[in-house]
Amino acid sequence: MENTTNHNKTEKTNESNTIKRRIIEQQKTFLEFYAKYQGIVTVACKAININPSTFYDWMKKYSSFRKKVEKIKKEQVGFVEDKLIQAIADNNISAIIFYLKSKHPDYKPRQEITFGDKEQMDKVLNKVDKLLP
Repeated sequence: MENTTNHNKTEKTNESNTIKRRIIEQQKTFLEFYAKYQGIVTVACKAININPSTFYDWMKKYSSFRKKVEKIKKEQVGFVEDKLIQAIADNNISAIIFYLKSKHPDYKPRQEITFGDKEQMDKVLNKVDKLLP
């Protein structure tokens, strides 16, 4: 009986190790495609035939995988920022406007609130006053 129990434990351990190795291999392959496809999760998932929910499960469960994904994201952001700066250097007006709107406070879009009449505006201001300490 004891031999059977030890044999079953060994089988389960071997099976568990096989599953872990398969997951590690899938993650490695995913990371290659994730980098290749500029961080587009759904495309990388489709390339290795996994559901995107598997990717998000891996992000929660495996910190080493999550760190590798974050490293790829940082590299991609750096790549895109370099392209933006190059476009600005090439006098690309759209790139210049985008940069100013996102980085410079004087160029950020402003939201304007308009009211139909003074009575409506007074009601809103009274409500705001009640919320303030």
